[in-house]
Amino acid sequence: MPAPKPKVRPVLRPTDGVESTAGPLGAATQGERANAILRIRPALTEEEGQDNQALQCDRANRLVWALGEMDEAEAGDVAPRQYAFDEVLEQHVGQAEVFDLVGMQPVQAAINGNVGCVLCFGASGAGKDYSLRCERPGQEGLLLRALALVFSGSASLVAPSPRQSQRAFAEEVSSSDIEVKVAYLLLTPDQVVHDLIAEAELEGPWGHTLERVELLGHEATAESAQWEKASSATEVMRLLSKADSARTEALPREGSHSVILLRIGKGVMMFGSLASIDAMRGAPGEEAANEPLANSIEAAGKCLEALSRSKKAVPPVNESTLTTLLAPALGGAGASREGVTTILVCVHPSKRKLALTQQALAFGQLSIAAVTRTKASAAVDYQALAAQLMAQRDAKQEALHELEGKVLRQLRPQLEEVMRQEVEIKQLASALAQTQWEARTFSSKEAQLQSQLEMLRQEHAQRMYSLRAERTAIMAELQAEMGAVKGGREFAQQRQQHAEDVQAIGARLRSLQSYVETAEAELSQHEENSTKARAVLPGAARELATLALTFSEDGQQGEAAALFAHSLTILEAAFGSAQPELAAFKSEVQRVVDSGASQPTGGSNRNPQLRSLGGVRSGADSHDA
Repeated sequence: MPAPKPKVRPVLRPTDGVESTAGPLGAATQGERANAILRIRPALTEEEGQDNQALQCDRANRLVWALGEMDEAEAGDVAPRQYAFDEVLEQHVGQAEVFDLVGMQPVQAAINGNVGCVLCFGASGAGKDYSLRCERPGQEGLLLRALALVFSGSASLVAPSPRQSQRAFAEEVSSSDIEVKVAYLLLTPDQVVHDLIAEAELEGPWGHTLERVELLGHEATAESAQWEKASSATEVMRLLSKADSARTEALPREGSHSVILLRIGKGVMMFGSLASIDAMRGAPGEEAANEPLANSIEAAGKCLEALSRSKKAVPPVNESTLTTLLAPALGGAGASREGVTTILVCVHPSKRKLALTQQALAFGQLSIAAVTRTKASAAVDYQALAAQLMAQRDAKQEALHELEGKVLRQLRPQLEEVMRQEVEIKQLASALAQTQWEARTFSSKEAQLQSQLEMLRQEHAQRMYSLRAERTAIMAELQAEMGAVKGGREFAQQRQQHAEDVQAIGARLRSLQSYVETAEAELSQHEENSTKARAVLPGAARELATLALTFSEDGQQGEAAALFAHSLTILEAAFGSAQPELAAFKSEVQRVVDSGASQPTGGSNRNPQLRSLGGVRSGADSHDA
C-alpha cells in the first residue's frame, strides 16, 4: 500500500528570533528555508597553500568564487563561478564561532521543544568530522559544544565566540529540568538503517514511520530505535564511542550517512553527517555501485530546494530513507515553524579538489532562495572579486615587506661582518699578489746565482785538475832527480824532509778537498747558504796560499805564484778587491815570493816564511769575523 501523501507543513524558520543576516544579494526571509553555511578547511599541506587555492571569499557580502576549470572536459572554461551563502566561514574561523553560527540556533530550538538539525556535507577530508565530532581540548566540535550547552544550562561553559548574542543566554534552561536520550543511526550505501547502540538493523516500512510522525509530531522521530538515557555530555560521548567501536567492516564510516539523535525534553536535535561526494561517485568503472547513495543525496537536495523555492512547495521526504528519517528537519512530517535546520557545507581550498568542491557548493546552493541563487550564478561580481584579490595581494605584500625588514634587521650585523671580511680578503689578496711577485723575483735571482755557482764549480774543477797534473809532473821530476843522486847524508835528509813535505801537502790537499766539497754542498741549497760558502772560500784560499808557500820554499816560484794568484782571486770573489786586508796580503805574498827567490832551497828558511804567511791568515780571519 503506497504511503499517504503528507500534508503541507510550515517550513523551517532558520533565523527566527535573531537579526536578519541578508547580504547584498539578498538572503531568505524568515520561515522560507534552511540556513546554508560554507566552511573552508585550512590548507594542511604545502600543495594546498595560498598559491594553490581554488576559492576566493567575500565574507562581508557572503560570496564565494570558484576559480579555474570544473573538470578536464571544460578546460577552456576559466571564468570564475560565483556562489552565495548565508555565511562564509574562512579558514581562520575557529570552532567556537562555527558553533555560534551553525549550532547555536538549532540547539536552542531543540531545548525549546522544537526540532533542530545540523547536516554536514562535503568531500572526504573536507573537515566534516572535525567540525562535528572533534574532541581535542580547545577545538571541540559542534556535538560537544551542544552537549555542554544542554547539560550545563549556561552558554558560558561553551568556549567563547565573538558572535554570541545576549538573547541566547536568556533562552537557556536549567539542566535539572531536561531529560536527554540518545539514539545513533547509520545508513549504509544500500540505504539499510542500522541502530549502532542496539547493534541491530531497523526494518521498514518507512512510510508507516512518516504516518506516525505526522500523527504524533516530531517526538515520534526514529521511534523504533533504541534510545538511551544520558545525564552528562561524558555519558553521551561514551555511548557513541562504544557504538563506533562495535562497528564491523560491513558498516564503514565512508560511504554511509550517520545521524546522531538527541531527545531533549520534548524537542529533538539531529546531527547528520552525510556520505562524502567521493563515496557517492563510486570506484572507477563501478559508477552505478553507489546509485542508492547518490539517490539519497539527490532526494535531500530536492527537499532543500523545495524549502527554498516556495512556501507552498511540498518537500519529497518520502523519496529516500534518509529524507524520511530527517523529515521533521526538511519540512516534512513533524516540522514546525520554530524548528531550525542548518546545512554546513565543508570544502577543500585546493585546486586539486576543485571538482569535488564545486559539487559541494552546488549542493549548498539548493538551500539558497531561488532568486538569490539565480542572481549569484547569472552575473559574477567581478568588482567584489577583484577587491578580494587586491586585498589579498596587499596583505601578502605588506607581510613580505615586514618580513624583509625583520630579516634585514636580524642580518645587519652579519652583513656588516661580511663586508668587513670582504675588505680584509681584498687586502690579503693584494698582499698575496705582492708576495707572489717577490717570490718570482727571488726565483729569478736564485737562478742567476745558481748559474754563477755552476760556472765557479766548473772553473774550480779545472783548476784542481791542472794542480793534480802539475803535482804529478813535479813528483815524477823529483823522483827522477832523486834517482840521479846516489848516497849522501844530505840527500837522505832532503829525501826525508821531502817525504815529510809530501805527506803534509797530501794532508793539506785532502783537507782542501774536504773544504771544497763542503762548500759545494752548502752553496747548492739556497741563497742563504751562499753566506756560508763565503766563509769556506777564505779557508780554501789560505790552503792554496800555504801550498803556494810550500812550492816557494821548494824553489818552484812559478807554481807558487800561480797558486798565490788563484788564492787572491778566491778572496776577491768572496770579499771584493777593495778590502784593505787583501792589499796587505798581496804585499806580503809578494815579499815572500821575492825572498824565496833570493834564498837557496832548504828547510832552514821554512819557518820564517810560514810565520809571515800566518800573519796574512790572521788578517783574513779577522776579515771573516
